[in-house]
Amino acid sequence: MNLGVTLARGGSKSIPKKNIAEIHGKPLLAYTIEAAKRSRYLDEYIINTDCQDIAMVAEKYGAIVQFGRPSELSLDTASSGETLKYVVERFEHETGKKVDLITELMATNPLKTEEDIDACVSMLINKSADSVIAMGRLYDHHPSRIKYLDEDGVISDFYPEVP
Repeated sequence: MNLGVTLARGGSKSIPKKNIAEIHGKPLLAYTIEAAKRSRYLDEYIINTDCQDIAMVAEKYGAIVQFGRPSELSLDTASSGETLKYVVERFEHETGKKVDLITELMATNPLKTEEDIDACVSMLINKSADSVIAMGRLYDHHPSRIKYLDEDGVISDFYPEVP
């Protein structure tokens, strides 16, 4: 089973509740929900949030909400990897379903389409890869944002990005 997950915490310091900020007439999160619902490869899609306002918006746009997470996973310093691990283990425990693939869909990229999602999942399956990440040309050439593929095909940083 392929589980699509969006992590949408409410505690952003730069733009409070940015996941539900309105962009071109819709909450930012709505774009991701709509693309996820049209994907051919996502068996289920959930949003994990620690914010009641985000949960209400997610449900309004037809998403299943997994509400709450440990407080340490809602901090700026929490990794998405650790949070995804928690979300998937909780999903499996609560539903009795085994997750084979996880597709993380970030709400902060409203331009992704179901074709983008499906192309990534298809590549993951067809190449027997461990992971796939969508990338695009970056016109900001700051060294901390430049990545490269090492000899094993792993995406690496030229320089670590400073938070």
